[in-house]
Amino acid sequence: MASIYPFRAWRYNPSVVHLQDVVTQPYDKISPAMQEGYYQRSPYNLVRIILGLPELFDAERGENVYSRAARDFKAWRRQGILVQEKTPASSPIRSASLSRVHPKSKSVADSSLSVNFTTTPTRSSFATSRPSPNRRAIG
Repeated sequence: MASIYPFRAWRYNPSVVHLQDVVTQPYDKISPAMQEGYYQRSPYNLVRIILGLPELFDAERGENVYSRAARDFKAWRRQGILVQEKTPASSPIRSASLSRVHPKSKSVADSSLSVNFTTTPTRSSFATSRPSPNRRAIG
């Protein structure tokens, strides 16, 4: 069984940015036109972290989309664009995905159920790769 630990999420600071200007679709759903639109909405749009654009002189500067994402993520935390939750938390979210539908009856022949964890289902957050020092196993 997997061990799941609560973590202190990073969230956009709503007193500094308008959430509608900084949130995006999941990166694998973003078209090039959407990516450009997100870039134009705000210099703090999440697309700059999850699906950055290459820049003309990246090679000469020793940069790339990943180094810029790391730099921006660090700067946004330092500037208060992103703030970290005071306490670790996790909440289960259930989502079902149908893997096959019988073509004649249109009934589900096989389905799978996954459980994803997030800090709060109604707020945007970032997961960190480091577990909280106060971690406790759930389950």
